[in-house]
Amino acid sequence: MDFVLQRGTADPVSAQIARRFERAIREGDLLPGERLPSVRILRRRLGVAFNTVLRAYTDLARAGLAYSIPAKGVYVAHDAPPPPVPDDQDWDGKPGRERRNFIRLSEALIVQSERCGYEIDDALAEVRARAGIRRSRIERYVKEHKGRRTLFERSYEERQALIAAEEAAQREVDLDEIRAGLAKERARKEEAARSAKLRRRARQLGMVDPEPQPKKPPEGDVDLPVRFI
Repeated sequence: MDFVLQRGTADPVSAQIARRFERAIREGDLLPGERLPSVRILRRRLGVAFNTVLRAYTDLARAGLAYSIPAKGVYVAHDAPPPPVPDDQDWDGKPGRERRNFIRLSEALIVQSERCGYEIDDALAEVRARAGIRRSRIERYVKEHKGRRTLFERSYEERQALIAAEEAAQREVDLDEIRAGLAKERARKEEAARSAKLRRRARQLGMVDPEPQPKKPPEGDVDLPVRFI
């Protein structure tokens, strides 16, 4: 990743590096999930300071074009925006932009497979297995919810009635919690009053010692122990 930098201008070098990588990502020269040159390698190639390269990579991360993994490196973001292409119709009538997005995702899958040590056949088998799981979940959901209408499939009046019923049910739950809390607090106060009454009666009959009086602070000089640390 060698390119020419304009030095001695008002445009910071770090911004030039970030724009060059951004253009490469948007034009498809760098694939999603692809590892970028390390900060030390790029610093040596371009002859710039360490912090300059680090600032450029930080700008790419803030723009959502890259992400970093501690002790591993900086990678192109998987959801990086695809390069602008004409919105023509091809590939079974799909817009050209959608086809380009799919190609980028497939390229990202290849890169990730190589990083994880997977063969492409193993990766495709995993994709087929996940697709089968997703298909089973969709079929089970359709079977369980057959004949049911979602909230957005109902009329405006039905939606408002359902929302009002749910709010009323929630208010009842809240009131029950408040009643339970008040009853618990009332029982606690009654128990405290009963205990205080019993203690007063016991003191009147001389069955318990009087409450101890608080100790007075010592007067005059007080010798305190000295601790050496």
